[in-house]
Amino acid sequence: MPAKFSICAYAAYWLANHKGKVFGDDQDGFITIPIIDENEVRDGKSEKIKVYNKLIRDKIPQIIEDSGKKAIIEKVSGPEYLDLLNAKLGEELQEYLDSQKVEELADLVEVVYAILDYKGVSRQEFEDIRKQKVEERGAFRNKLLLKEVSDS
Repeated sequence: MPAKFSICAYAAYWLANHKGKVFGDDQDGFITIPIIDENEVRDGKSEKIKVYNKLIRDKIPQIIEDSGKKAIIEKVSGPEYLDLLNAKLGEELQEYLDSQKVEELADLVEVVYAILDYKGVSRQEFEDIRKQKVEERGAFRNKLLLKEVSDS
């Protein structure tokens, strides 16, 4: 195998040659595939690569490097960026629903702010929209549960 194989190409190669079997398939849907280069073959060692393909916070690459690992990062823009933000919004919402932690709500709001920035909407404009909806439709202060609506 060539020493400079891209991660995606290698993942496709591995899956094709190992009947789709992966190591460390975790509950988040990420897979760990052993990567072997010439030096590692001689040592009998293998390196694990965890594939994410998700939007990350700005300081994550440095945090990864500081931990002694290497990360492959790509800068995205345009509609692809918005698609990734929308996916991140769902991810952060699920993390909050699973944990019920306020810290996860903070992550959710950070993604909302990034979407607003992408759409060119200021936080003040957003707050005005939120207040207008409260004025027209109310908030959730009264803790009301709609059970049924009938025509009669």
